[in-house]
Amino acid sequence: MTFLFEDIDAVIADEVRERRPDNWDPTCLHVTDLSACPRQVVLRAQGSPMRPLAAKDINMFDLANYQHERVYAALRRRGELVGCEEELPDLPAIGNGFRGWTGRLDYIRRLPNGQMRIGDIKTSHPNWIQYNKDGNGYPKPEHVMQVSTYWHYWHYRDDLDPMVEVVYLDRGGQNPSHPTVFEPLPLGYIRERMAEYEEWLSSDELPPLLPSGVKWGQKWSPTTGKIMFGPEGWQCRYCRVENCPNERQDHWIATYTKKRGLELYDMARHFEREIVDFLWAETKTQFTITPGMYKKGA
Repeated sequence: MTFLFEDIDAVIADEVRERRPDNWDPTCLHVTDLSACPRQVVLRAQGSPMRPLAAKDINMFDLANYQHERVYAALRRRGELVGCEEELPDLPAIGNGFRGWTGRLDYIRRLPNGQMRIGDIKTSHPNWIQYNKDGNGYPKPEHVMQVSTYWHYWHYRDDLDPMVEVVYLDRGGQNPSHPTVFEPLPLGYIRERMAEYEEWLSSDELPPLLPSGVKWGQKWSPTTGKIMFGPEGWQCRYCRVENCPNERQDHWIATYTKKRGLELYDMARHFEREIVDFLWAETKTQFTITPGMYKKGA
């Protein structure tokens, strides 16, 4: 069989680039940077060369934009949409030759009580949203930070609802959406994070990597599941900055069993304490690790 295109993903990506030019400014500090690797953010803002987006990533973002437009159209049809893709002009400036913070909230909708609620839309892998549909793992901390910042810096305060929301949509359309509603983080906490990035941006020293982290993986349940965790800089495999000296790394995975004991891959031994503490905070169950429960693998 002969195919018309050698690489259909690249052909589609070319069409997306023509239809939707990329106006994202890498020299700004973006609200989404508040949960990103400090070194990646600062090197990018200082003009580091960036790897171009892969065709598959361009196509994924295009599908996500389509999902956003569907939500806006549905809210508009119901008469709830107050605004969408709204800029936040009151975000802080930085100075020292750098552009200030920038961000754009997804939508504002009017509730039945007349108040306006700020919301954000996220698209997820079908497996992730399926296994987390009961709320486990949602909302993600980085999304809480993002939409909380939108709430604090939205300039029209009249009738603003004290809660915010993030709606998770299945990127493949196989599962129902998962809406989450929560209180915004305190403004003081957000400003502290902003100040850290602003200080790194003005420093001559290389900023730190993203700290080590532990989070739920797919197929989570109270009795069995997977935990994603990684060392300092665990997001490096996603990074597009070319001149960072750190090596790219993958996630490590730990699986705990129905017997409430941890089965760890070899490299997870370095994170025993973090994993046990994470599970206690999330489940209020004391998990134990025994030498015989280690599993070999990457």
